[in-house]
Order: sequence, then C-alpha cells, then structure tokens
Amino acid sequence: MVVHHADNSLNSHNDEVLIAVAREVCAQNAPLTQQWNINYAYDAQKPWLRFVRQNTTLPSQGWKLHVSASIDSAAALLRCVLPLLLAESSAFKCAATIQHLNYLNQGQGGNSQLGKFITIYPANDEEAVRLALLLDNETRNRGLGGPNIPSDHILCPGSLVYYRYGGFDGKTFVQQQNGMISHALMTPENELIVDRRTPRYSAPEWVTDPFKAAGISVDLPPMERLLEKRYLILATISANISHIVYLGADLENSCSCIVKGLGYGWQYNTTDKLGRTKLLHEGEIMARLHGIPFVPELYAVIETEYDAYLIMEDIEGKTLTNYVSQISARGEQLPFSTIVQWSIQLAQLFAAIHARGIVYGDIKSSNIILGDHEQLYLIDFDTAHESGDTTRRFAGRGTRGYMSPQVCQGQTATIADDIFSLGALYYFLLTGIEVSTSVDPLKPLIRPLEWIRPDIPHALQQIILRCTAEQPEDRYASMRELQTALEHVTIIDEVIPFGCELTSTYIVEAKERYRHLASRLLETLCAQAQKVPGEPGLAWMSLHHTAPNFFSRDLNTGNSGTLLALAELTWVLDSARGREVLAEGALWLRQAQPLRKPPLAGLYAGIAGSGVALLKAGQVLKDPSFIDAAIERSRIVASLPLQSLDIIHGAAGRLRFHLLLWDETHDQEHLEAAQACGEYLLSTATFEPSGTVYWDHVSVLDEESKKPLLGYAHGTAGIADALLELFETTVDERYVPAIVGAAAWLQLQLVSSESDPQLLSWPRAVGGEPAAAFWCHGATGIGRFFLHLAKGNLFASAAAITARVAKTVARGHRWASTTQCHGLAGNIEFLLDLYRFTGDTLLCEQAFVLGRLLETFAGEQDGLLVFPSEFPGVFTPDYMIGYAGVALCLLRLSAPELLPHALSRAAFRAYSHTVHHTMPIA
Repeated sequence: MVVHHADNSLNSHNDEVLIAVAREVCAQNAPLTQQWNINYAYDAQKPWLRFVRQNTTLPSQGWKLHVSASIDSAAALLRCVLPLLLAESSAFKCAATIQHLNYLNQGQGGNSQLGKFITIYPANDEEAVRLALLLDNETRNRGLGGPNIPSDHILCPGSLVYYRYGGFDGKTFVQQQNGMISHALMTPENELIVDRRTPRYSAPEWVTDPFKAAGISVDLPPMERLLEKRYLILATISANISHIVYLGADLENSCSCIVKGLGYGWQYNTTDKLGRTKLLHEGEIMARLHGIPFVPELYAVIETEYDAYLIMEDIEGKTLTNYVSQISARGEQLPFSTIVQWSIQLAQLFAAIHARGIVYGDIKSSNIILGDHEQLYLIDFDTAHESGDTTRRFAGRGTRGYMSPQVCQGQTATIADDIFSLGALYYFLLTGIEVSTSVDPLKPLIRPLEWIRPDIPHALQQIILRCTAEQPEDRYASMRELQTALEHVTIIDEVIPFGCELTSTYIVEAKERYRHLASRLLETLCAQAQKVPGEPGLAWMSLHHTAPNFFSRDLNTGNSGTLLALAELTWVLDSARGREVLAEGALWLRQAQPLRKPPLAGLYAGIAGSGVALLKAGQVLKDPSFIDAAIERSRIVASLPLQSLDIIHGAAGRLRFHLLLWDETHDQEHLEAAQACGEYLLSTATFEPSGTVYWDHVSVLDEESKKPLLGYAHGTAGIADALLELFETTVDERYVPAIVGAAAWLQLQLVSSESDPQLLSWPRAVGGEPAAAFWCHGATGIGRFFLHLAKGNLFASAAAITARVAKTVARGHRWASTTQCHGLAGNIEFLLDLYRFTGDTLLCEQAFVLGRLLETFAGEQDGLLVFPSEFPGVFTPDYMIGYAGVALCLLRLSAPELLPHALSRAAFRAYSHTVHHTMPIA
C-alpha cells in the first residue's frame, strides 16, 4: 500500500473528520487496504481523498457513479460504503473535508458539482451497473440524505446513487471554434467533442444507457405544470440549486403570478427534505409580513408528493442589479438625490420587516425590483428568519460581499447585519460596483467611495461607512435611526473638473510603486512556470474557465500571452531570472502542438498568437531560432483558409501578425500574406449607398448576436483598424473607403448620454443595449480605432470622438475589474495611448486614478503578488484575462511617456533588427 499523508496547511479551519473515518475504515480492512494506493494528501486546489487499486489502469472515459451526501450524513455514508468500495477494483475519490463538501453543496463549485461527495470510475458498463446496485442497496433506508446531483441521472427515486457518461482522467481536451478549451470525450469515430458538464443531465447521443438497459434506472415523472387545477406554470424566470422561479398564470383570476419551487438540488428529492422545509418556512415568513407595502402578496402554498411551491404576486420591473448595470455600462451614475430617496425607501421597508420580528438576511441588489414610479419592491425571503433564532436551520448564508464579517464567520444574521448589507447595497447604488464580486468578502468596500465618485456628499459617505462598520455596535442601532440620518442629507450638485484628483508628487511616487509591483508580478510569473511532463521547457497553466487547468498555447488565455508579457517585463526591468524563464517558455511554446487539426489560425485564439509571442521572445533574447519559429508559424497561418474576419479569430488578427513579421524581416512573403488578408476583408465588407461600411458575420460569435457586431475584438472596429495598419504600410488607397466608411458607420451607432453629452457608448451589436467601455466590446476598443484615425487625420471627427471616449472611460468605468479584455488594465492602457499621442497630462492623471483603483485588487498567494481575473477567486497568469496583462499595465504606468502598448507595432519595432532570421525563404 502506498499512502501519501495529508498536508494540514490548507487553512486554520481544516476539518479532519472524513480523513479520520477513512483511516479508521482502512485500518479495519487492512488486508483489502494493502492492495490500494491511497492519497490522503490534499490542498485548496485538489481537496479530495483518492483511492486507486494497484496495477490497474483508469479508462479515459465511461459511466461515472456519484454518491450524494449532506454535510450531516457524509461521515456516516463514508463509513457505510468505503468497505464495499475497497472490496472492488474501481478507482474512486471522496471530498476530503466537510468544508469542501459544504462548498460543493452550496453550488460554489458550479451547479454541476452539487452533491458529488463520492465519485467512482468503473472499468466498464457491467461493473458500473453492478456497483450502482450495490451502492444503492447499501445506502438505502439508513436515514442518510443528500442533495440532488443535477448533472447526473438518479438511479431511481429515493436513491443517493447517480450516474453520467464523461471523462475520467481529466487530461483530454478539445478546442472549440471560438477558442475555448474544454474537457473532451472521444466518439466512436475517433473525434474529440466537448464533455459537457451542464446542470441538467444529458448523455452523448452515441452511448446506450446500461442502467436503463438493465432495468435498474427509471426516469423521474415529468414536472406538474398545472397546480391545484388553477395555477399554470408558463416559463422559467430564473433557476439555481435552491429554488426555481417560474412565470405562472392564475386561471381563476385571469392574471399573472410568480411560482417559486424547489431548485436543482431538491426537486423530487425524497432523501433530504431540507429544501422543502426551507421553502415552506419562506412561505410562513411571507405570511407574517402580509400587509407591509412593497412586499409581494403570498397567494398560496402548495405541496405535492415530490415538490412544494409558493404562489405569489407578480411584481413587474427590473432588478436593481440590471438597472444600475445598464446605467453603468453607459458610463453614467445614479444622481445622489435618487440614491438618497431610494435609500430612505429601503430603510423604511426593512424597519417595517424588523418590527414584525423578522431579520431579512440577504439584502442585495438582485433581491430588489424597481417598479413603476421608482418604487422599490423586495423579493426572495428564503434566508429570512425570526429575530433571535440562532439555530441557522432556515437562516441561509446570505450573499458574498453583502455579508457582515460576523455572518461570514458563521453567525446568524441579526438586525445589525441587515444594516451592514443595506450599507453595501447603498455602496453599489453609488459606485456601480457589485460587491458580490469583491476580492475579499470581508472587505467588500475596499475601493474608497471618493475614489469612484469624488463629488460624493460627505454626510452620505459617512452614513455608508457607519452602516458597514466592522463591529455591530458601531453601526446604526436600527433602520429608523438610519432613516433619520438619510433624511438629513443635503444634496449639493458639484461638478468636479476633469483632472483634479491627484498631485504631481503622488504620480511621481506612484511610478516607482508601479515599477515595483510590475517587478513582483514578473517574479510571480517566473515562479508559476512549471515543467509539463514529458515536454521540454516551462509553461503556465491557465486557471480561467476558457482553458481550465490546461497549458494552452493561445494569446488570449494561455502561454503566448503570458510569454509576451514576460518578454516585455524582462526587457524593461532587465531581469536575468526573467530571461532564463523566457527562454524556457519559448522553448515549450515552439514545440507545443495545437489541439485542433487543422489548427485555429487566429491572433488571440490560434497559432498566429504563438507566432507573435515567439517573435517577441526572439527579439528580447536575441535568439534567431525563435524568430525562425515565428516565421514558420506565419507560413502555416497563410496556408489556412480565410474564414472568420475579426481580430480575435480571423483575418484582421492574422493581418496584424503578418505585418509584425514584415516590420522585423522586410521579407515580401509577410507583406503579401497581410495583403491577402486585406483583400479578403475588402471582399467581405458591406458597402452601403450612403458610404458607410460594416462587416456582417464577423466571427463565430455572430451566431449568438444575429446582427453585425461593432466592437474591437469581434466586430467592425477591429477589422477597420487592421486595414488602417495595412494602408499605412502599403499606401494603397483602395483600403481608404472601407476604413472611413467603417468610421462613419460606427459614428452612426454611437449613443450619447442623456445626463452628460460628453459621455458616449456603443452597443455590442446593432440595435442592442449600450455595452460597457471595454477593449473587447464597447467604447474602449472602438476608441482605439478612432485614436488611430486621429493620428492619420483620416476622419474629421475622430479626435473629438476619442476625447469623449477618454472621459467615458476615466469617469464612468471606475467600477470595472482588473483585466485587459474587460477591465481597468485595458482602459488604463487606452488612456496612456491617447496621452502619448496628445501630450495632455490630464489623461495621464486619469490613468493613474484608475491605477489607484487597480491596486486595491492586489493580493498574495504563497508570498507571491497576484491579481484576480474578472472572477474574484480566479488568479490566472494569462494576458487578456489574468495578471500577466495587469503586469504590463503597471509597467506602462511606471513609464507612461516611454512605453507603447505591448501588442503595438511600435513596441515590436523597438526591438526590431536586434537579430536576423536564418530560415531560408520558401
């Protein structure tokens, strides 16, 4: 027996109950245990106990079995089934801690992971069927319970055993046409397809269900759509693990209603009644709140054999989440007078609820609806409970970011905690920052209010700070006291001039600090590079969902982008360690094979991106072999058919790659390849009689939009910008009508702000809602095209539009997250590009204002500096959606006058001709 012992450094709340049970059972079954390799070691990324029988080989895919457990039943269930599994030969794993099982059962690992306490990997269909029966017999009628496993098929009603067809080893991947990398299955025709891990069970079309064939599995009955012959379920509004909300019709009264039923985790569940009990308790709470204005009226509570439903009033309107997000996307902010008015309404509403002896427990933006006449309504009472109830049976946990430190530590919510949550909600109304995405749930308001809105009235700022005080005794004593404070706030409209927030001394000091932070991120990138088994060099594993736990080659998410960032950091910071790792990373990238055949050709998703990274590595290292590898990539790219058009996947990005090699080598083949892309883009453009131009069916994302896309990453702006680069290189006037026509078309799609005519936005697709100002979609990326036009004096209003974009980005999007693609890093770099062109120091100052906000996201892992992606718990070393891109942004802030954008031709020309290629021209 080979045993790996536990690393107890996971955290101070380590829970060894399950490990203790496993050790005890294994000791009691010592003769069996000797035949197993048992891994008791676990960490935060892999919190599992693993059991693999010696001298056995795990199949790559097949029918998995899962056994569900609640946190109350887990230890008893493990004690029950572990002897059975040790007597068999199938590999299996189980959650290592109650803490991790609770994480799964709350849906924090994704809806598809709910309930998966034990996972078994049978060698074949016959073994899967036999084991499923044994496990079901062993766990039935023992009083054990667990939530549903929504991604799986339940063996039969009342069982804790579930099954699904999927991959076993987690090492087989496929890249989709849109660039996303996913776990894969192999079809009988030896074709890799996505192993879809959805919250609803589905099986590949080619497999036969052996459990149904054996007669041991049956489908659950269909959901009842007509309840008590009166309430008809029409459509699903929202769904999660705890409840599903439907739009219904009251046939008796001929009106709409809301039907709230059990969620993924509890529908048809007869082993664990917790979900049903909580829903019925919610009905009791709503009944107690009857008569309070702006609380939905409860019409009926209905119980069936397998389910339970609350029938309630249909409140029409938008959630505050959606309403504020739409305003924020336009670069606008709620007026202070509106915020104070709504804040008073909410304080009054929660005061009335507290007067009934109820603590709400989950105040957040998505639980409040803005109805007619700007009246706010409260919905969703599934965490509400009686004041003073400390059992936590119905209390729920609340929502990340809105929870007070006390609730985060496991205490039951009180009135003081409702006041904290309401203060967090006020912060959201003021800033547009959704606190549920905060990096640190214990410090959701870490970005100071005055940094987001420098004109905030002092009294309003103090109210929010008091609401969200760390200690309950420092908060308001009641909602009535809070209401009184709000009623005394005086609103004085004060326009803060553009560029007045930072001193020159601050900026000088900040430059040094940003150089230091960039240097620390270089250290992090070097430390995170790792050996890939059986392959030369070093590589970085992406932790983003677009390439989960995979060594991707791409620029957007993967090693090409990380290598590009490391090269720039190494050169500017003159790092010897950076050069060592850069050489090893380039070595790995040079030999790494694409997942697809034929490969994707794109710049951000495809081999053009790897060519760009190898080119930059070769320039920085002065190593001709890497530039030769980039040239080889360009020839492969040129040989592939032109299909997509956009910067990310298509011809526009390929064009840019070929021009970078033309700048480096001046070999005609690269210019001709760029011109071929340009001809393709001209041939696919739509020229309208008015002279405007756009591109339809730009990318694989067009299938989602059905309308022409506008933005830089996937739309007309990026394509036109690539053509502009080609025009500047060739001075071929045939490109000009398309370039200028695209600018005119984009100008027509521009949406001016009603509150401030200086602000603007663009929709993602024609006719849609305005998109936030980011690089991928929206004003930041489109602004890059207009800035390029302004430099060449090709479009009369380009400079004016670019200036408006700058104000929109600088003032209206301080709520953004970190990344290059859709966050502060990309927006800062736009402001710095515009500053380098205009010399306007106000633009540089605003870049530093955003840089100050970017700093608040900094954190540490194992002593290394990291920044999160757009997801607060995901720290990934990627360029467009990770901290490699943040590092480049910080590097530019350290020397804004000197450093161009890392993917610009200017940045590559800075290193050009330091080496020359040696590969002969084909």
